[in-house]
Amino acid sequence: MPSPAPVNLNVRRRLLPGLLAACATPALRLFLPPLRRRAHPGAPIYVFSSYMVGDLYMALPALTGFAAQLGPAVDFRVLCRPDCVEIVTRAGLQAVPFDNAFFTRRTPNGLLRTLRAAWALRALPAGTALDLDADPRSALWLRIAGCTQVVSYRRPFSGLFDATFALPGNPVHQADRDRAVVEEFLRIYRGEFQTPQSVAREPAPGPRLSPELNRPGAGTDTSAPNLLRHDSPWILSVWTRKAAKNWPLDRWDGLMEELIEEGVPIAVLHAPDGDSAYQLFRARWEDRVPFVAGSLEAIDEGVQKCAGVIATDNFLGHMAGYHGKPVVWINVVSPAEQVEPRGPHTVRVGEGSPQRPETPTVEAVVQAFKALRVPASQ
Repeated sequence: MPSPAPVNLNVRRRLLPGLLAACATPALRLFLPPLRRRAHPGAPIYVFSSYMVGDLYMALPALTGFAAQLGPAVDFRVLCRPDCVEIVTRAGLQAVPFDNAFFTRRTPNGLLRTLRAAWALRALPAGTALDLDADPRSALWLRIAGCTQVVSYRRPFSGLFDATFALPGNPVHQADRDRAVVEEFLRIYRGEFQTPQSVAREPAPGPRLSPELNRPGAGTDTSAPNLLRHDSPWILSVWTRKAAKNWPLDRWDGLMEELIEEGVPIAVLHAPDGDSAYQLFRARWEDRVPFVAGSLEAIDEGVQKCAGVIATDNFLGHMAGYHGKPVVWINVVSPAEQVEPRGPHTVRVGEGSPQRPETPTVEAVVQAFKALRVPASQ
């Protein structure tokens, strides 16, 4: 018998956090209604996108398309990480900083920081809020913020949302999911999201967002002569906080030696919170190659000027893909069908998954890199 199709990760929920949310929901639903505020004419639409930096870059095409569909008469705002405000603003969107510390630091301090950030949003006008990830924690923050209605697509343990809808089309990649959520919200919002409710029927086809706004690499010109130039460095991201995603540093050593021998200019993205192994790596290399550091917007500018990036599953590959840059994506454990960087020039090395990690060889990464390069005369 054929093996059953894998469950779409976008409609799953990790069991333990989900059960905790389910247990807390009845009590929270008694406490939260008095916090709801009435919306006035012209009330804003908020989109919650304060997750990881890579998540934001995957969402930006959908967000810019959302704003274009709504038009300038609608007050549209994106709730994002404080360090992403400039990125959202540069995309032509109105940014609202939100410190979602509890998303990455599940500690009492992280919880208090996020609660304070949610309460501070009450200084803004009340409005409808859409969460792209259907996260019950985000629903809680938005309810505390006093949003008139909190909406997302339907996932398990989503009891804190005022209204939910079926995710149309079963999209697998996160960027496609974000686009589908936006399209379905737009279709329903225009006629049905006037009072809290759950939309139980199957969705009909919704309006299509502008293909130009939603194509990979929409943020930058992607013409090959500028894209694959040989006089700009390739930026390498060698370390991320989630240890399982990291490619061994000794293999980065081997790759960098190969690239230098080939005469390829390279730079390394500095990891300010890197562990002791990363610090030893930096000590080995800081006299031989530059290390790129600075604010997120400064790194974004550097990526726009670079020849391309080589990275594991972190924000740098998504940033480069958004700007139409070549990406060599080294995948150790991530579900590629959901989070591989989008862009016109992305090559994946490794078919790893959480269940079956894979450590690609240096030779495989070198071959992928060579496949992206074009003769300097082009």
